[in-house]
Formats: sequence, structure tokens, C-alpha cells
Amino acid sequence: MSQTLRSILKTVKPRTFGPEGINRRLISPNYEGKLLKPFVLLDVLKGPFPRDSITFGFHPHSGIATLSYQKDFPLNYTDTEGRTGVLPPGGLEWMRAGGGAWHRGDLVGQEGKNTTGFQLWISLPPGVEDGPSHSEFVAPERVPAVENVKVLMGKYKNAVSPIKDAGSENITCLDVSVDAGGVFEYDFPEGQTASWVLVYDGMARINGMVPFDDHLMILSGEKGGSRLHVVADEDEGVKMIIGSAVPQKEAVVTSFYSVHTNKASLAAGEKRILEIGSRLVEEGKITENARL
Repeated sequence: MSQTLRSILKTVKPRTFGPEGINRRLISPNYEGKLLKPFVLLDVLKGPFPRDSITFGFHPHSGIATLSYQKDFPLNYTDTEGRTGVLPPGGLEWMRAGGGAWHRGDLVGQEGKNTTGFQLWISLPPGVEDGPSHSEFVAPERVPAVENVKVLMGKYKNAVSPIKDAGSENITCLDVSVDAGGVFEYDFPEGQTASWVLVYDGMARINGMVPFDDHLMILSGEKGGSRLHVVADEDEGVKMIIGSAVPQKEAVVTSFYSVHTNKASLAAGEKRILEIGSRLVEEGKITENARL
């Protein structure tokens, strides 16, 4: 190999939450997020779909962008920019909350059928974290793919994600499938040393280690080179999400729905969230109790 393998710093066991028992958190802002920022949260929705739709009611964010990727079922969306619609399975929702925004989503599936979905929170840099909100919805056919790799953010070979919004720079996120017994090698982009791998289906040996089921592998690039080497299981192959970014140097300052780089920015974001919440109450979109 022309480059050394990126070292495995630690693995993270999923923390299950929610009434359906299929919600799993692998990155939290005050734990793994401080190590992996700008990746400050990663939730995975995986398991048999419940009887009813999975609803993420109107809720606010500030200081972050969210990337949502549902692989199996459509997502009905509404945001405070007035946009509503249905994102087909395999599409992407990018929501830059900036200084404050609300949104909601409803995942409508088939009871008992397995579903897999992901949501990332990405901490925004100074200036952008206080700016206007913005949403993008990328249809499945617009998600670029090269061979066995779908490019959710950033680029891979000649494929470039259509998400080029403020806050998305210097971040890569790939959905990779490797056939049984196959090998996948990947050189992380220069400078993107905040990196992780999540195997969500199948088994593989990754840089010499076989991860536990649904555990996140955090990779250290400071002294461990820049290459990822994956050997898929000979019987079932593997599917995985790979994330990497240029590390964010600023602090992580949090509240329940928001992540900022400083206390003043957080206070401004929370104020803006309350203002939007009051408007949503007046419009009858949320109740007074849901305003925070």
C-alpha cells in the first residue's frame, strides 16, 4: 500500500431510545461529538417498521445543519420556510438551521418491513451558525453514484454531491456497498481527519478489525495515515456509511436542540427559535405547550 492505514481510535456502542426501540444514537454533542466535530450527532433508525407512521413533530434547531437519508420509505416534510412535500426513499434532506428554524417529518412505511435511515447533525462555523436558514431536498436520482459508492456529501472520484450549501464545505459522507469477499480501499481527502465508519448491514474487516454489530468506529488520522481498507465477509458482503471532515476548532456549546460555537450565539439562536415558535402557535401549526 502506498499509504498507511488510518488507526482505529475507539468504537461506540449504539444507545437505543424512543418507543419503537429502533432509534439508535451513535454520536452525541457532548460526548463523541466533541471528538468528531463538526459531526456532533448521528442517529440511526433501523429495524422493523412499527404499525403507525414514525413522526418527528415540529421541533427547532439552531447552529447546525442536518442531513437526513432514509433508504427504504418516503419522508413527508414541512419546514418554516413554507416548504412541504414528499422525499422518496434514497433521497436527501439538507436543512441548515443557521440562527434558528423549525421543521417536521413523517416517515410512512409498511409494518414489519425493515427500515434503515440516518440523520447527521453538523455544527456550523462562526457566521454561518447565526445566519439564515435554508433547506434542500435531493431526489434519489440526483444522488450521484460511482460503482458501489453513493455520494451523500462531498465527492468521490468524479462524482460530486449536489449539496454545496454554506456549512457543507470540507465534509464527505459516502454510502458504500461491497460484495461478499470484495475489497474496498479509500483514501480520505486531505485534512479530513475527523472520521468514522458505520457498518449498518453485513460484516467486514476494517483496517484489520471486525467491528461489533452497529457499532461506530472512530478513526484517528493524526498519525494513522489516510487510507481505509475494507475486506467484506465472504458470505454476505457489507454496507457502510463513511464520514470525514476537516476538524472544527471552535467549542461545542449545546442546548436540547441547538449546537453553537459560543454562548452568545446559542442565546441568540434560542431567542430566534422562541420567536418562530410563537408564530407557529399563531398559525395553528403547533400548540402552546410545544413551543418550548
